[in-house]
Amino acid sequence: HDAFVEEAGEREATALLLERLLVSPHFLYRAELPPEDARPGDVVPLDGFERATRLAYTLLGTTPDDALLDAAARGELDDAEGVRRHAERLLEDERSEAVVQEFFHHWLELDLLEGLDKDPELFPRWSSSVAEKMRHETEAFVHEVLYEGDGSYATLLTAPWSMLDSELADYYGVEGPSGTSFERTALDPNEHAGLLTQGAFLAPRARTYETSPIHRGMFIRGSLFCGSVPPPPENIEIVAPDPDPSLTTRERLEEHRSNEVCATCHVLMDPPGFAFERFDAAGRFRDTENGLPIDATGELRDTELAEGDPRFFDGAPELARLAAKSPQAHACFARQWFRFAYARSDESDDACAMQQLVSRFTAESLDVRALLLELTQTDTFLYRTVPDPMAPDPMAPDPTASAGAAGGDAR
Repeated sequence: HDAFVEEAGEREATALLLERLLVSPHFLYRAELPPEDARPGDVVPLDGFERATRLAYTLLGTTPDDALLDAAARGELDDAEGVRRHAERLLEDERSEAVVQEFFHHWLELDLLEGLDKDPELFPRWSSSVAEKMRHETEAFVHEVLYEGDGSYATLLTAPWSMLDSELADYYGVEGPSGTSFERTALDPNEHAGLLTQGAFLAPRARTYETSPIHRGMFIRGSLFCGSVPPPPENIEIVAPDPDPSLTTRERLEEHRSNEVCATCHVLMDPPGFAFERFDAAGRFRDTENGLPIDATGELRDTELAEGDPRFFDGAPELARLAAKSPQAHACFARQWFRFAYARSDESDDACAMQQLVSRFTAESLDVRALLLELTQTDTFLYRTVPDPMAPDPMAPDPTASAGAAGGDAR
């Protein structure tokens, strides 16, 4: 800094110093250095301070506190049990909830609510204020279940109540609190069930003027069950059916299943999307569309359900109850947390870690906080594989590709 002051003055020197700090690898990255005698491909344990850093960033989203650093210095983090004890302490820290809420923001894509518009003639009560309250509803609901309730994944999906204030309750057309604070509000269990019938999930997965069973169903298929959907055929023109006031949205989309080219994909994602047709594009419950009764029945194909459970459902609450008991949905939720906590996709080498997470999650009655604790107990968390410095970087551009090719950089 002093050298910079002599050359450029105090103001410019301070700016240069901050610039160097912010681009320093020590600021941008968390270093985990292998032992000097380790060879590429070796699996080595992280030392106590590296585990302290992983713990803090995974559960608090920030640097380790003095207690964690002291524990590392005393060797308390050298075994999995010591890591677990300190993970339990960190989960009691109020800062851990911000990380949990961030997961649900990411999983449910709550950012889709920002700037979300609806046709003012069809949905005159829609506003940015309603969208913001929907986001707050989901956040308050997650808090109530995980920090005031039983903490269960099943409750997240099936609770016949939500967290509403007077304005949002009036918007939904249900009886609710009279004030501006969000309070636990009982709902009709035949109409509402947990996260998937809240406006924050429903409204963004719709068009400005009508619902989108495809987008709602794609979340169920891909993000709730981690199921795959084949890519659309090449050279096919995708055109949404024109609005028709004499038909329901479902009736207009029936071509997807009658058209052999479309059916391969749409038989997997359209039916779970139809479960939500009793909710309009703005997230409110309805019994009819265009004066016609709504068909919200469907079938979950190629999906592992609890033994004895039917594949057929009628409406979102029934679908949610099937998902809450489904081993495939349980494994998918664990996988979503794996990806979020470890900041990468799972690979074939992670099969043992995934099985460990799922086994603990189910053994602990689908307790979400137990799943978070188990994330700190896997070999994936406690160890690392020494990389080969000579191996090609999979993220590097292909030097043989032309500058104009897809993914190439013409600059």
